Amino acid sequence: MNTKKTIKSSIAKRNIQKFYTNRLALFGLIVVAILIIMSLIAPFITPHDPNYVDSYKRLQAPSSEHWLGTDNAGRDLFARLVYGGRVSILVGIASALGASIIGVILGCIAGYFGGKVDAIILYFCETFVSFPSTILVLVMVGLVGRGLSNLIIIFCVTGWMGVARIVRSKIMSLREEPFVESCIANGISGISIMFRHLLPNTLGPVIVSITLATADFVLEESALSFLGIGVPPNVATWGNIINSAKSLDIFQNHPMLWVVPGLMISLFALSVNFFGDGLRDVLDVRQ
Repeated sequence: MNTKKTIKSSIAKRNIQKFYTNRLALFGLIVVAILIIMSLIAPFITPHDPNYVDSYKRLQAPSSEHWLGTDNAGRDLFARLVYGGRVSILVGIASALGASIIGVILGCIAGYFGGKVDAIILYFCETFVSFPSTILVLVMVGLVGRGLSNLIIIFCVTGWMGVARIVRSKIMSLREEPFVESCIANGISGISIMFRHLLPNTLGPVIVSITLATADFVLEESALSFLGIGVPPNVATWGNIINSAKSLDIFQNHPMLWVVPGLMISLFALSVNFFGDGLRDVLDVRQ
């Protein structure tokens, strides 16, 4: 027993050391942590209401009162960025987790039972994949309407296929192992075998997939909000900030209003991808 604990401890230490030697992954982790913390403690780092309109302070330059200036409605840009991060990051994380749960369940069922069950699930998976994701999301937004909760549900429904295929392939390769046959011989149910004995062996790739999907969903939310069909415009998000700054006058004369939120989105997406790549190097047994 002590030997097993020692082996697990040494493997964990080696993986942690391997992660910390990856400078891009460490940079990504630090940046993502800073952005999430700033969003969570937004009321403590800015006194301004992100939706407060002051027509007398429109398009002001950065100052001690407004660190990044104000937008074309007189709203504080820094406040909108940190409060907007709450919504954008929430959409990314919640959508990635929801889509992964759906994908894990369907992937386990397809990989373990195989046959017609696998064929049906794989058919739905290929059907969803055959449509461009942006077009599919746009169609579903038109059907269910705008809104924060609706957008998360849409992302969950349209983003489970990658995780499902990863889990399915892992389960199919593991279901012929001797320990599975032993579980069956001892009368353990299929559900217990799938989720207690097989699923833990797939968690590494699933965790990596969740991190990478988070960045994708943040980018999709920003794109939809920029087009005016994502989160309602009265809610501060990174996409809505750029949407409110897309007039030609602002584009030419007030670049701060679209450059800063654009950099924020790019920085978050790149950092999450760097972090996800680092996790992949650590959690992938083939490495």
